[in-house]
Parts: sequence; C-alpha cells; structure tokens
Amino acid sequence: MQILGIDMGGTNLKLGWVANGEVLATSQVKALPKSSMLENLSLCKSESIKLAQQIGASLNDLQGVGLAFPGLVDSKSNRIHSTPKDKFEDAIGVDPEAMVRELWQCSLAVENDANMALLGEWQFGVGKEYQNIVQITLGTGIGSSVIMEGKPLRGTHFQAGCLGGHFTLQASGKPCICGNRGCAETLASSWALPGLIRESEECQESPLRKLPQPGYKEVFEAAQQGDALALRIRQQSLEVWSAVAINLIHAYDPELVILSGGIMQSAEEIIPYIQQYVQQHAWTPWGEVKVVKAHFDQSAALLGGYYRFER
Repeated sequence: MQILGIDMGGTNLKLGWVANGEVLATSQVKALPKSSMLENLSLCKSESIKLAQQIGASLNDLQGVGLAFPGLVDSKSNRIHSTPKDKFEDAIGVDPEAMVRELWQCSLAVENDANMALLGEWQFGVGKEYQNIVQITLGTGIGSSVIMEGKPLRGTHFQAGCLGGHFTLQASGKPCICGNRGCAETLASSWALPGLIRESEECQESPLRKLPQPGYKEVFEAAQQGDALALRIRQQSLEVWSAVAINLIHAYDPELVILSGGIMQSAEEIIPYIQQYVQQHAWTPWGEVKVVKAHFDQSAALLGGYYRFER
C-alpha cells in the first residue's frame, strides 16, 4: 500500500510518500493559512508530483491521502469542525474528500493532527508495546491525544483527549484563543511566549526582549546562561507542562506519556523534570507512568495516515 501523508500546520505543509509502513520521501513547503483549503491542497498536489518523481513512482500508485489537520475533525465523515484562529477558516463546511478525489483520484482519511501523530507513534514508534497512551505535543500550542484500551479516543464530537492545552490552570487567568480563561496554552506555549516576555517586569536587559520572534529554543539557551527572565519562564513552562501531564494521567489512566513537538529540542531538560514531577504528584497507587520523548520528529503524522488506510 502507498499513501500520501500530509501534515497541515499553520506554518508549513509537511508531505511524505509512505509505502508499507516506511516513509520513502518527504517534502515541506510554506502553508497558505489565509488561502482556501483547495489552494493549500493544490500546493500539496504539486509537491506530491515531485515526491513521485523522486522515488520513481506515479500518482496512480496512491491508494489514499492521509491528512493531519490542526483542528477538531470528524474522522468518520472526513469533515472539519474547527480550525485554528485566522487559519484555514474556509475548511469548515467544505468537502475535503471531494477535493482529494479531484486532485489525486483516491480516497481521504482526515484526523486531528495530534491524533494522527499518536497513531504513528503507537503503531511504528515508542508506543508499539502499549495499549493505553497519552501524547502531549508542545509547539505553537499544546496538543494532546489518547489511545485507550487499544483504541483511539474520540468522543461524541471528536474532541475527547484533544484539548489538553485548554485545561484550566488559572480560573481567573488570561483569555485564551479558545474563548476560555487561564488555559495551559496561555501560560506555556509558543504563541503566548512573546506576551509572557513583554509583560514581565524583571530583567529589562534580557536578550529575549531583543528578539523579534522569541521561541523556546532561545528561552532554554538564555536560561542556561543564567538569564533571570529566561529562568523564570522556563520554570513556569516546565510546571505547566507537568500539570497538563498530571491532568491527562488522572483523566485517562495511561501506561505511557509521550512528549512531542518542536519544543522537545530541549528534551534533555524537559523529560527528566516532567518524569520526576509525575512520580511525585500523580495519583497512581498502582505504580509509575513512564514519560518518554517521541521517536519521530517529523513523520509521526505521515505514518499515522498510513495506518488509517492499513487497518
């Protein structure tokens, strides 16, 4: 079986040609978040032709397209129910399955991006030996996904397990992009980071204040140099991510917590902290939940798309 995997992020579109559970070739292009769903998929079509040429294949060889989308998705009807703020907004109400049939003449399997990534890790990565898993994605936002008793958790409206980043950690906290207040994302996510830096009154000379687009890579680097602002933000973020892990453990009773996403470039600091926090504070009288880094940096969702067609 051969499929085209598409991981549709707000910044980049990641594509992979997957055959027999192996990613044969990948490509990445800038997304068009203000443009239509069809325009973004058409861009993916152009990239898929290049991928086919790269491995000596043809688009006729494809049995399907596995699409990982950053919003709430009805994976049964292949319809999109919500999108990130100000991104891909026309995706609600359109028929992506019809678009895929028009562009590639094959079928579609669409999932929330965090769900699709966990399917890949569960079947091909660090989750292969487990039937109860929570995955937390640390990036622009905080995503989550759950495998429970060997099945992807979905819920009545396909949002079960997906909203770990929108657990309320401060009941009277800042407004979140989701409409809630005090969500985990408002306290420790890449989209909230510039505001966290700007609003802090300490260390006006921090190098973080001089960056046009500060990220967690720079926060962890500055913290290692002893910068007071970076140290405070790093500590707050580690505590927030640990609290999200605790909430998900208490809610879903997993054997394993997988951490993924761009912020995991600093995994050597993040994993030990969260593992120790979980050991100290999670109510698991039966034993300890293992906390690990995802095996795949870029291709988990592509492999998850393959699994959707394989099963």
